[in-house]
Amino acid sequence: MQLFKKTFNAPVGDITVICNRDYIINLSFGKDNCDSWLKKYFGEVEICDEGPLCHQCEREIASYFSGNLKKFETPFKLYGTAFQLKIWNALLKIPYGKTATYAGISEMAGAGGARAAGGALSQNPIAIIVPCHRIIRADGTLGGFCSGFEKVNIKRELLTLEGAFFIPS
Repeated sequence: MQLFKKTFNAPVGDITVICNRDYIINLSFGKDNCDSWLKKYFGEVEICDEGPLCHQCEREIASYFSGNLKKFETPFKLYGTAFQLKIWNALLKIPYGKTATYAGISEMAGAGGARAAGGALSQNPIAIIVPCHRIIRADGTLGGFCSGFEKVNIKRELLTLEGAFFIPS
């Protein structure tokens, strides 16, 4: 299988997109941080530089960060367990500028509980477009983001951009 990869800079740092000719399969923060994920779902792959969908995704991300895009159109496909897919698909129902709780997303998906939902969210392979940043704790605090708390400032920036949430320092 041939995949295309592009890393570009955004206001929150580097973002890497991986896609095939038809859809995005991974959008993550940083560089070269999805090798184990790729091997798990695709085995050995040939990765080429860039591709038309990589550029489309980069343009949409830039438009999102400039405040001009509220709904992404670049096609994507999610790869995960049946439970993860339920949670991730429920995320797509949360509109720009709105938030839900971990328990709320679990209820929307009809699956597991708040902790199980949090585990699925931490494995979301398509950040920003599949908006796991819109999930917060029941007490109104941010919670984790992208497999932990080290990227929670990115979550804060995304929610602030969308006008959905503000945590005072």
